[in-house]
Amino acid sequence: MTRTVDCAYAISEERLREYAKVPEIERLRWLDELVRFTLMWRDAPTILDPDAPLLPDPGEPGPG
Repeated sequence: MTRTVDCAYAISEERLREYAKVPEIERLRWLDELVRFTLMWRDAPTILDPDAPLLPDPGEPGPG
């Protein structure tokens, strides 16, 4: 099931002008990082037990 989240925000003219000064290759790098992060989040496993710890306890032995 996909959940849609609506959000909106305003960007000032000053911030747009500053962004326009960033070299195109750097903006493409940012876009690539954003896409990778988004895909990583979408592919993340679903936690079935909301009380389950997100990370293993460092004091406990790992699997194997």
